[in-house]
Amino acid sequence: MQTISIDLIVLSMPEAASPMVVRVGDVFARQIARRCPARIVASGPAPLIVALAVEPGIGAEGFRIEDRSGGGVKIVGNDTRGLLYGVGKFLRASRYERDGFVPGSWRGSSVPWKPVRGIYFATHFHNFYHEAPVEEIEDYVEDLALWGFNELLVWYDLHHFNGPDDPEAVAFRERLRAVMATARRIGMDVSLGVIGNEGYADSPEALRATPGAGRGGYYPCGVCPSRPEGMAYLLETMGITFDWVADLSPRSIWVWPYDQGSCGCEACRPWGSQGFMTCVERIGGLARAKLPGAKLAVSTWFMDPQEIAAVMERLSRQPGLADRLIVEGPVPAAVAALGLPVVGFPEIGMHETFPWGGFGATPLPARAQLQWDRVKSQVAGGFPYSEGIYEDITKAVYSQFYWSDRPVGGDGRRHIPRSLHAEHDQGVPLVPRTCAMGLRQQADDPRGRRREVVHRRRRKHGHFLHRPLLQCRSPAGHRGRLHGRLRAPRRTASLRDAPAARHGGGGTVRPLHLVPYTYSLHLVPYA
Repeated sequence: MQTISIDLIVLSMPEAASPMVVRVGDVFARQIARRCPARIVASGPAPLIVALAVEPGIGAEGFRIEDRSGGGVKIVGNDTRGLLYGVGKFLRASRYERDGFVPGSWRGSSVPWKPVRGIYFATHFHNFYHEAPVEEIEDYVEDLALWGFNELLVWYDLHHFNGPDDPEAVAFRERLRAVMATARRIGMDVSLGVIGNEGYADSPEALRATPGAGRGGYYPCGVCPSRPEGMAYLLETMGITFDWVADLSPRSIWVWPYDQGSCGCEACRPWGSQGFMTCVERIGGLARAKLPGAKLAVSTWFMDPQEIAAVMERLSRQPGLADRLIVEGPVPAAVAALGLPVVGFPEIGMHETFPWGGFGATPLPARAQLQWDRVKSQVAGGFPYSEGIYEDITKAVYSQFYWSDRPVGGDGRRHIPRSLHAEHDQGVPLVPRTCAMGLRQQADDPRGRRREVVHRRRRKHGHFLHRPLLQCRSPAGHRGRLHGRLRAPRRTASLRDAPAARHGGGGTVRPLHLVPYTYSLHLVPYA
């Protein structure tokens, strides 16, 4: 195993490399340049040669890392996705020092277990995905792809905007488009979620849904699909959205029932099996016409058992109406009996953390293990629900569940790469069970003392820069320290107006949304 830092690397590309292979090479060079001073060159003498290749026969989306004949390392993908995932594995196994790069020693082959390894960005309510500079989110998508995620799902939440021509709506679609285009360039599939009867904030009041049937979130701008004019509005609105996303070739359109859809009128009740399924049939037909090749995914979110049974019965009578089903938690027998592919939708970011994003890093690997153990034999993969970068560690854990059913395991310890800390030569063990890595919110002690004071200065775009100290403890009491840059996103009106949370010691917590900022998924402790 090499332990000496290298400051020069030759990246050897295959002859007549495809554009995607070239992009993988660019990713390799960019990731190393961000983390250490090692230079990447195309030829010449160097202490390390890394060769990239595509050689079918390993297994779909799999890779192999081996010693290169003549010295160095060879990363081989079964296909271009496999090559990208192999690069990700090699980068995670390596170390980044102040004076250069230390290549990882892992060698072997690896093929993913689950074909669907997605992630859902909840792109709304002014969270990280809604507000962060789009360049940061594009970098973040690249990190997710290196961890083995192969599909990105986003939602264009209409209720924020007054029609498709609202300047804010136009800007937001451009933002979503940039993120989705990045995913496509890096080899990921993209999918789009829609609410069955969602409307813009300025939807005609005469067409609006009857309240009373909602579960979870509900907004009064939804439209009744049982009114002919209402359905016409929905199809026109969805048609504009599908035209906007058509050239990105979405893999699937997800149609969602509740939270924030529904209509309680007589013709639409029960919503999950009546009004919603009318939307599925009409919107699905429109999607297939405007987006050739796109699959239709039907969600069972918040449906009760009677609705689920009725929906499955209807789908059995109308083969081809749905191509994929989405279920959170164990798959009901009626869903399994239908025989369609099922994907999970695990919630990883909001558990006991209201306001969401207000508690800094929220690693929940032990909870994720329990979630996964309940469904892993029933699903083709899944899309963890993410509100932002707060759940990075749990995302990494789920990527390994989908890839190889790798458990959190044993005493649960993983190691933070050495490049994240300067005081110790060895990684700082984390304890997933206790989720020791995280930040408390800034709070005022009842006795008038400020509990956590962090250096603060304003940036031009209204964010704060924080440099607090992250503490990590092992069972043996070893203490390591990580200096990281953290950010408090702008406070939105909903956050300012939220009731003050209470700290365990009785002080009022200021909801600053402290979140990890610089260190992204490539460096979280689950190599």
